[in-house]
Order: sequence, then structure tokens, then C-alpha cells
Amino acid sequence: MLDQIMRWAEKTQSVRAVLLVGSLANGGKGDELSDYDLSIFGGNFDFIQKDEWLSGIASPLLCIHENFFWDDTRIPTRLTIFEDFIKADFAFHPSSLLKKMTDEKLLSPSYDAGYQVLLDKDELTNGLPKPTFRAYIKGKPTPQEFDTCVREFWFESYHVAKYLAREDLWVAQIRTHDMRKWLLAMLEWNAAASTGFDLRMKGNGKAMNEWVFPVHRLKLNECFAGWDQQAQQSSLSAMMRWFSTMAKETAQVLKYPYPETIDLEMTNFVSTLISQPHDSSKINAH
Repeated sequence: MLDQIMRWAEKTQSVRAVLLVGSLANGGKGDELSDYDLSIFGGNFDFIQKDEWLSGIASPLLCIHENFFWDDTRIPTRLTIFEDFIKADFAFHPSSLLKKMTDEKLLSPSYDAGYQVLLDKDELTNGLPKPTFRAYIKGKPTPQEFDTCVREFWFESYHVAKYLAREDLWVAQIRTHDMRKWLLAMLEWNAAASTGFDLRMKGNGKAMNEWVFPVHRLKLNECFAGWDQQAQQSSLSAMMRWFSTMAKETAQVLKYPYPETIDLEMTNFVSTLISQPHDSSKINAH
């Protein structure tokens, strides 16, 4: 597939340079399921408004049009699954952004995590800094970030317990997902603290097995449940116990205060609410 992409890029006039980033760049930990993350540099990319250009590479099965921003520049992307189920993510950049990194000798994080120059028709990458592989190092949270994480977690635990009491299980699952985002943040800080905050992590828990402690990996089994209400209640209780332990441990390492009163009061409220039988028809629906 990569050979086919490069043949297309070489003959497409508006494409001036192609860089490979992501897990496949520079001998990363990619596998046969890894995407090709391709940064396309050039100009006049009007042809991507329709998907016919993809057929010049291979037969596309599905293409999603998205965007992200680099400073104030909108970067259109085409996230494509080809019919052989190989996925390539194309991000179309103006050449000026490549020149900016070269002139400023400063790579944006996705390139500092590792890149490979696949094509350079105009020597645009001459002088481009080498990656330091220091991108995505999990940094030490500020006291405010830590406090926000703790308060948001307990705030969501209240809502999960309330929806479970109402037997409103779909919404309970949605709010549980919100809880897990804060649980993940604390899990990352806890692991990073053990290395003096010199641990590289991908976002959204991706490749978690590369850094999570084995004992914590086992505890994750308790934090996910199916549709059954009792299972969801058990999952909620397990998450609360684990978060409390990790947060207190992390706060001690960081020398940050921990809101013990919130922890205790919310734990008691949630435990009491989900342990009692309720008539959901009589519970206020607000």
C-alpha cells in the first residue's frame, strides 16, 4: 500500500513532500493493523473535495472527511479505509508549515515523536530538526489540574449513582464513561510519578499496556460492566475505591492537598444510594 501511495504522490504535481508519522515512523511499535499516518505538504489541494483521487492509489471502501488546526491553519484530513482493509490517514498541509518548522528549528509534537521523510521534491525538509522523541511525555499536573480531576470524578460518581437508582442504565453508562476519563488521567499521573514524570504516553489510553502497572491492569477488570444494573453498581464501587487510593497516593507524591471530605461524603452517599432498593417511578426525573 505504501508503494502505491508514493507512486500517486510522485506523479501528483500539487504534492511536494510526504512525511510518515505515527507508530510506523522510525521503527515504531507498529503492527499489521497500524494505520499509515501521512502528512502531505504542498498546495492547491482542491482535488480532495471529491474522493475520486483515492482511486489513483487503490479502491477506497470508506473515506471520512475531517479537519484539525495547526495554529490558525485548517488542515483537512481524509481518513481512508481501502478495500483490502488497510487504513491511511492523509493530512494536507501548506508547504509553509514545513518551512516554519525548518526555519524555527522546532518540531510540532506529532513530528517530534518521530517522522520519516518519504518524498521531498523541492528539498523542503533540508534542515528539518531531528525528532527528540520527547513529545507526549506525561508532565506533572498543576495543583489546579489535579484538583479539577478529583472533583470532576466525584461529581460524575454522583450522577452515575443517581441514574442507576432510577434504572436509567443507558445514561448511567454514558456518565460512567465520563468518570473513566478522569480515572484515566489519575492513572496516568500515578504511573508517570513513579518515573519522575518522564514517561511517554499516547492519548485516550492508547497502548496503555506499555506503561500501566500490572496490578492496575488487573483492577481495570472491575471497572467495566455490561448492561446488568448490579454489574454497573459493582463497577461504580470498584472505580470509586480505586480512584480514591490512587488519588491519595498521587497527591502524597506531588505534595498536593487532597479533598478528603468530598471523597468521604460522596463515597457514603453513593454507597447508600445504590445499596437500597428504589421505586424508579417515584424518583425525581431531574
